[in-house]
Amino acid sequence: MSAHPRFTAEEIRRLLAELNDRLATAGLHGEISLYGGALMVLLWQTRTATRDIDAVFVPPSEIRSMIQAIAKAHDLPDAWLNDGVKGWLSRKGENEKTRTPHFSFSHLEVLVP
Repeated sequence: MSAHPRFTAEEIRRLLAELNDRLATAGLHGEISLYGGALMVLLWQTRTATRDIDAVFVPPSEIRSMIQAIAKAHDLPDAWLNDGVKGWLSRKGENEKTRTPHFSFSHLEVLVP
């Protein structure tokens, strides 16, 4: 496993595309809301890379399983994509209006706050 991976915008998109492919194979649709360093890399371009991808995703158990499979396939840390940020988010006013689509794949919508 890589000690300290650095996920560039290109790498983040590639890994999310792989997650999309796994969702498609399973016949599922998913949604992922990005936070933290991934936003700085993808949306604001204020960083060139991030060490992990903080997100909230649905369906959680299915996507968590796919995250683990991708980690194993690419020798990544288990928490390369994680939902630890959800403990810092407020549920007040939580609805689809608080998130904006950033880009979509066939089976995965990527949202930003």
